[in-house]
Amino acid sequence: MELVEEVLFPSRARRALLTALFRDGAVGSSVSELARRAGLTPRAVSVEVARLDAAGLVTVEAIGPAHVVRPRTEHPAFGPLRALLGAASPSDADRDDEAVRQSLAAHGAPLLGEMASRPLPLGEALVRGIALARTDAQVLLVLPALLARRAGEIDWAALEEAARRQKLKAELGFLIDLTAEVVGLPALRSRAAGLGDARRRLQRYLPATSRPYERRLAGLRSPPCAARWNFQVNIPEGAFRAACEQGPPATPGQLSEAFVALDRGLAEAVTVTLVGGAALALLHPGRQAPASIELASVEGLGFDRARELLRPHLPPGLEPRLAPEPVAPAEWRYRRLSAGPPGLGSLRVLVPERHDAALMCVASGLAHDLQAAEALHRAAPLRLGVLLSRYFEVDPDQVPDPEALRLSFLALVERLFGRETATRTDSGLRGAARS
Repeated sequence: MELVEEVLFPSRARRALLTALFRDGAVGSSVSELARRAGLTPRAVSVEVARLDAAGLVTVEAIGPAHVVRPRTEHPAFGPLRALLGAASPSDADRDDEAVRQSLAAHGAPLLGEMASRPLPLGEALVRGIALARTDAQVLLVLPALLARRAGEIDWAALEEAARRQKLKAELGFLIDLTAEVVGLPALRSRAAGLGDARRRLQRYLPATSRPYERRLAGLRSPPCAARWNFQVNIPEGAFRAACEQGPPATPGQLSEAFVALDRGLAEAVTVTLVGGAALALLHPGRQAPASIELASVEGLGFDRARELLRPHLPPGLEPRLAPEPVAPAEWRYRRLSAGPPGLGSLRVLVPERHDAALMCVASGLAHDLQAAEALHRAAPLRLGVLLSRYFEVDPDQVPDPEALRLSFLALVERLFGRETATRTDSGLRGAARS
């Protein structure tokens, strides 16, 4: 494949830029961010971007002094280019990661998605899950739940030895310590005692990140026990505790089946609005968030009746609940999208528009919610200008901690559009606050 790419794209700069834009998912990146990712000078990227723009393969948007480049997904060459550059089928690493997630789900981790029919052995799934948690916030969130649920079945000596071999000793120690804390199992903490290393002084982040805004958020929210292991984590203890209490999540297919069943029991028009994990699952089916069934509203039918009709068609223990009013852009209800399965009669299922859903993720700003917003962006690029307008639409009186919301928004901008754009956006927000 590399030889084919060299023949078709003899310019190394063009190969690197096309790879960054069309294969590696660098959608909505500034010229300087693309230069960093592709290992090129900004001038070389600017020259190649001008040529790609002239060919209609990319769009270039001036946002302040920065120029944000996006691949044109509607261009007829978009699909063939992705296939040629290796993005049409998942890499071996992606398939391995998915096998780990499916195995964790099969062993009882509350992860959204398919379960492996032939899962990895529990110990192997755990140690590979811990390695994956270095980059995947959703996996990190559910590991304490799995450790708690399978504590009596784990071969702890073998798990500790495997973690040592994989240089995951501190990560395992932290997760055992955290599990003991959130589920109230002090005896479990003694298993972590031998995993500490007094020589280890370097502070690290889980998931690993070099992004300044996410690091600041981690400093605000990290569970107290993380400091004992020199970690900072942008997931508070309460979120881990909630994951431990959660039952099996519903897949998008199960959600659709539940709504079809609800529709059959209706004699009049009903509109259900979903937020949270269920809304994200319908907007972008994937593994990015456990699908809690949070109903922002039920129009035309009482909530109790809707819950009664939905409950038999959901996994045991998954209760539909009436969501509190979300921290969201003020006009989000007027932009809701239809997301129900085809063929419904009396029932309409609505979810927030994608930019509004991303702002709802920003409202929590936790690592797994930022990851969920990034998944929306990778599926279909979000627009920075629209995100900014929705950010300013949030009612300040709704926001318990405006500074945390600002940091969370900047962390998302940094994830989606690069550090330079986040820094400029930060300056703009500060200027708006002073005016």
